[in-house]
Amino acid sequence: MPLDWMNHSLTAWFETALSGFGVRGAPGRVEGGWCPGFSDLSVRGRKLIGLGFRVTRDWVVMRGMMAVAPIAEEDMDLLVACHRLIGVEVVPAANTSLADAAGLPDLGVADVIERWRDVRSPAWHAARGPR
Repeated sequence: MPLDWMNHSLTAWFETALSGFGVRGAPGRVEGGWCPGFSDLSVRGRKLIGLGFRVTRDWVVMRGMMAVAPIAEEDMDLLVACHRLIGVEVVPAANTSLADAAGLPDLGVADVIERWRDVRSPAWHAARGPR
């Protein structure tokens, strides 16, 4: 199924990319995470990345969301309140950021983009074959 393939592929890419920060991601739903779902990626049981899908009969689009910097208290309060409207409980302690997970308090979005610019997953390398 295209959805399964896309989820596996992007999860594998994130696992490779996170390893550059000394972080190990684990796939699977995180209870108490923002927008919890089967395609969550967590670090030590705390949600770091959410992957979402838009599926039609003809195509599948996948997108991801990750907190780079620690989630500010007022932003977490907003996440909790918004999710409460749809009957989903968000627990602050069930969520994290890359800065927290990697122990890099000054990590910024530009730093992550620069470090991830040329990241390729093992599947990408395997598909290219020996050179």
